[in-house]
Amino acid sequence: MAISMMNCKVEVSVNGSTWINLPEANAVEVSGGDRQSADVFFFSQQYAEVVFGPLEAVEVEVRGVYTEGASESFEIVRQMYEGTYTGQTDSKVYVRWSPRGTGAGKFIYTSDAGAITAFTWPGGEASAEPVVFAFTVRTPKITKSVQA
Repeated sequence: MAISMMNCKVEVSVNGSTWINLPEANAVEVSGGDRQSADVFFFSQQYAEVVFGPLEAVEVEVRGVYTEGASESFEIVRQMYEGTYTGQTDSKVYVRWSPRGTGAGKFIYTSDAGAITAFTWPGGEASAEPVVFAFTVRTPKITKSVQA
């Protein structure tokens, strides 16, 4: 059965154990994580030998609707980006998301410690479109687990 991201829950953390919900988040895009590979050619062969290496880093982009409350998603992420979030001792940030929301038996995807490498400040045009923000966490890997 197909799954919609309609009930997705997105959270961030500065320590990997205390998680902060981002209810204004409305999109998660994951890129990277490709396995490195290279072709090696020899004079006596018509086809390449393919060699493989490690997996590349993963980038998780989260987008959300901009709001101006002191404890809302934009402000929490801005402080983490700037390294001023309460209890933050370095630039490490974790992100996790559960496509089907919370509940026993549902999958959750959690990053290793990474850093916010891109942060989009609010902006836009004079229109009815909502103001949005975005941030990207670059991390070594994502781990899939099942919620208890």
